Amino acid sequence: MPTLPPDLRLRRSPGRGRAVIATRAFSAGSTIGEFSDQGPSATPTVAVPDSHHISETCSHCLKVTASLLNSLSYSSTLNLDPNAGSSSITTSPSPSPSAPVVPRGAVASVRACTACRITYYCSTACQRASWDLVHGRGECKAYKRARIQAAKEGCPAVPPTPVRTLMQVLLRPEMLEAAYEMEGHEGQDRTAPGTSVLEMMLQVRAALDWLGRSTRDEENVAVGMDVTCKLQVNSFNRKDADFGQSGMYVNPALAMVNHSCIPNAYVSFTGRKAILHAYQDIKKGEEITISYTEHDCSRPQRQHHLKTHYYFDCECLRCKEDLDVYQVCQMYPNLELNSFSIMRDIDKLRNPPVKQFLNSSKALQRNIEEIYPICMAELQIPDATAMRKQLRQRWKLCAQLRNAGLYAIEPLNRVLRDAGLYFVIKGKFAHAFAIECFRALNSEPYIAPAPFFATRVQRMFMMTKILTSGPFSASTEGSSGELATKISRFSNKIDQPTMCQMLLLGVIYHCPAAKSDEWQLRYQALDMLDDLKSLAGRETENALVDTFTKNPNDPEQRRFFNTTVLEPIEEAAGFALEIINAEFGA
Repeated sequence: MPTLPPDLRLRRSPGRGRAVIATRAFSAGSTIGEFSDQGPSATPTVAVPDSHHISETCSHCLKVTASLLNSLSYSSTLNLDPNAGSSSITTSPSPSPSAPVVPRGAVASVRACTACRITYYCSTACQRASWDLVHGRGECKAYKRARIQAAKEGCPAVPPTPVRTLMQVLLRPEMLEAAYEMEGHEGQDRTAPGTSVLEMMLQVRAALDWLGRSTRDEENVAVGMDVTCKLQVNSFNRKDADFGQSGMYVNPALAMVNHSCIPNAYVSFTGRKAILHAYQDIKKGEEITISYTEHDCSRPQRQHHLKTHYYFDCECLRCKEDLDVYQVCQMYPNLELNSFSIMRDIDKLRNPPVKQFLNSSKALQRNIEEIYPICMAELQIPDATAMRKQLRQRWKLCAQLRNAGLYAIEPLNRVLRDAGLYFVIKGKFAHAFAIECFRALNSEPYIAPAPFFATRVQRMFMMTKILTSGPFSASTEGSSGELATKISRFSNKIDQPTMCQMLLLGVIYHCPAAKSDEWQLRYQALDMLDDLKSLAGRETENALVDTFTKNPNDPEQRRFFNTTVLEPIEEAAGFALEIINAEFGA
């Protein structure tokens, strides 16, 4: 039986099977438990990098290389723009040092296993640990067979991620035994959408063949198929596209946590460890739940995903009453946590300024179904002109959602995001900043009511990156009229470096609750903060920021935070829609 972390226990729940129960109270933002193959509550775990990034990821500790991290992340070097005045920042390319600087949390490089040439490791210690865990038990030989076969047939040498995960389970008796404890939904069609039984069988046969096990043995094939089905239902995606973290994660103990569309917990990953966080206050004896699907999706989308991937019909309160994100936000018990975030209007969260909720309008629901595939598709970005044409179409398609004030509902929230990206590409950073401020106040808090949720922390970091991307004065070029005056007035009065420092302090503060203190976002925020502190001529401003850091609850320091951060954000958000309408049509 998989071992749960302390303060958690299993209970049979009518209609829900096994349920994970809290044996003590947890406060919002606290860590409920850690799941890994180490420590007192260790449970056999499989954690593999995805095939696309395997050559730049340590196959044991899962740290990525500095080159991959820098290619995917927002890293930059900060310098004052001598022509922009003391309140502006711009970025410049990093100099080419004699010894490349390795960002915190990354590794300088990884080296391939000399035998199979498929797995990569950052150190001898990681290679030895992997050898003892699985690589020396037959994985290395299997990969050699796969590479030789790929060379003969002219196909990719690295086996697909699901196949590598399956091989690890089959090679480790303790992992295979733990896998038997996972729900497999026997007797049902257990193929994931887009995956046929034939494709699953090909994956199983490939794994068995590379492992040197007979594919004619019916028991071998049956075990392989059973494990494959269980992996589809119980594995987690370690995705963090911003920082190159992706792949599959399987821990049978973590897989016992049930689903809810109004979850009270969520999962993050760091290395080979999964961390279960409290999303809201949890009482002793309460069941721990997480969301198996994107919680900002509509009911039909959530229900379809849950039925086709996990084989059950969700009957939570949100699904029964078809509640949208605004209605769910009103139910969140810890909205007061936002009083110290950039979204400080608690009354606005409790009484959202929308004209109608989705479940009261069939017309809006039909409209979303019609426009969703178009507006949620990735933008084709050959040039800014083509982007503008696509965004004009999508902004127009979202007219009904805009008229209802439903900016947190997809696909309108996605269109707002893409509009911000468009202005970044055009170099109109004040425009992009205003849109990010609007989303920080009018979209994200309703989608994720907790200020420490990862998407909201990422929003603060993105705002900081836009502030450091270049002088806002360039945003008024080509503009005229009242909107240009607003942007110019705003650009001239804000203190961009100080605002960046304050936002970064918020990012650093929330990172442990959002994911962990090892999250790459935290490391980058720390590096940026160091760069800002080193800027010349800012001794007075740095002293004010340091004073705030020591006692942020002091009334005088709260006024400083309001003046330097909250008021500018609220002002910028106030003209964001004017910017979008001017560019893409009202």
